[in-house]
Amino acid sequence: MSPLYTVSQITALVGNTFGLGLDLNNTNNNQTVSRVEMLVNGNVLQSWTVGFTGKATNNGSGYSDIDFFGWSLAGKLATDTVQFHLVMPTANDGAESLFLVAGTSVNSVPEPSSMALIGTGLAGLGFLARRRKK
Repeated sequence: MSPLYTVSQITALVGNTFGLGLDLNNTNNNQTVSRVEMLVNGNVLQSWTVGFTGKATNNGSGYSDIDFFGWSLAGKLATDTVQFHLVMPTANDGAESLFLVAGTSVNSVPEPSSMALIGTGLAGLGFLARRRKK
């Protein structure tokens, strides 16, 4: 269970809608995260059923191994209390870290157009074939 926060503490940092990042802390063993819950005034307001089993890619480095976006405190009183709860039946090797992430989703990195890459490659091959004929 996370420390107890107030809605005003969280919204001052990340706004009403935010994400959670989970930094798994393990070495060689698989971790299982089956559920993540946000409790407001002791009652579950939102939860994610995760079903993740795997090894940490960032192993306690302060970077997220798993992201959960779409948490919302809209309409809650500034004095309401908030806690986060991880259900991890196979937790081992140390404490996991949860941290707040501003925004509603991860910005995706735009990928170059596949057709442009294929076209450039084919044009290059055509140029090489033409050069060899001469």
